[in-house]
Parts: sequence; structure tokens; C-alpha cells
Amino acid sequence: MALEMAAAAIMEEMMEEMMEEMMEEMMEEMMEEMMEEMMEEMMEEMMEEMMEEMMEEMMEEMMEEMMEEMMEEMMEETMEEMMEEMAAMAADPALVIPNLDLDLDQDLDVPFPEMTLEHVSRHAFEYGQPGIDLLEPRPVGGGRAARGAGDGDSQDEARRGSSRHADEYG
Repeated sequence: MALEMAAAAIMEEMMEEMMEEMMEEMMEEMMEEMMEEMMEEMMEEMMEEMMEEMMEEMMEEMMEEMMEEMMEEMMEETMEEMMEEMAAMAADPALVIPNLDLDLDQDLDVPFPEMTLEHVSRHAFEYGQPGIDLLEPRPVGGGRAARGAGDGDSQDEARRGSSRHADEYG
């Protein structure tokens, strides 16, 4: 019986080893399968994301190209219209300045009226335009007067008068 018991113990030990090996192999296979499945899922997700990104980029590029083409066409059309209008204007000066009756044989030398300081100042006062300040030579800080400046004659009076006039109305 001892032999039977020893044989049973050996058999039991062998069975345990076999079971452990089988369990290890099964675990390895299951792990490999799980890893493969997980990798496949991850790859599918990554591929989907990449495809979405690529599609978005392609759509953006296509839209940009279409917009550029449309803008170019619009610019060309606008330029053509402008060129046609300019050609029409060049052919007919009355289009450039409406109600213009030009007699090219007419002498266009028209005398320009002489403008005086009084005219300019009155015009500035009436139409709210800034006046022009004319500086006159004057003595500075107790110094001597500039040559030709005020010796009390009537020209000094006229100069002061025009300056006062500019100050009041300019």
C-alpha cells in the first residue's frame, strides 16, 4: 500500500503541476487575446479620430480655396466693370463732371481776382475757417526794435490795423 500511496502522491503532484501549467497557459492566452482586443479598439479609435481630423482639414482647405476663387472672380468682375466705366468716362467727359458743357474752342483764360488780407479774413470769419496769424517783428524783452520796425509812421499804423483785423476776425 505504500507503493500505491506513493504513486497517488506522485500522480497528485503531477496533476497539480499540469493544472498550474494549463492555468498559466490559459491566462497567457487570455491576456494576449485581451491585449489584442484592446489594441484593436485603440487602433480603431485612433483611426477614427485621425480620419475625422483629416476630413476637417480637407474641408477647411476646400472652403478656403472656394472662397479664394470666389473672391478672385468677384474682384475680376469688379475690375472689369470699373474699367468699362472708366473707358466710358474717358470717352464722354460729361460723365465725369455732370452738366459740363465744354466748348473746347473757347478761351479758358479767366482772370483770377486779387485777394487781399481783408478778403481772406472776412471769408474765414464768415465760413468758420481758421485765420492766418501773420507775425510782425517786435522788440523782445526790452531789446531794441528790429530794423524798419515801428517808427510811428502811417505804415506802422496800417500794419497794426491789419493785424488787429486778423485777430478780431481770423
